[in-house]
Amino acid sequence: MKVGIQKDFDYIELGKESMIDHNGNIPKRLIDDQAEESFWSSMLDRKKRHLPDPYAQVVQQELLPLLIAMIMYWKSDLDGAIIPLPLLIKFES
Repeated sequence: MKVGIQKDFDYIELGKESMIDHNGNIPKRLIDDQAEESFWSSMLDRKKRHLPDPYAQVVQQELLPLLIAMIMYWKSDLDGAIIPLPLLIKFES
């Protein structure tokens, strides 16, 4: 598979086309900075009210030990030795 950049393609026009919604209009928040700020403000407010998904919590509990086990050891590229990661971490008091 060959991937490349077309030199004669108008990427600016493509960017403008990607901003257009299904009705052929550019959403107000892409034009008006205040509308954009209000949008993200409302998104953050919704995030604060969000309750965790019970299924996601089960998945998190299953994955966390696996992730911890994966990051506890670091394989050295120099000689292939496996070094316990806590030995590489220096704690300052």
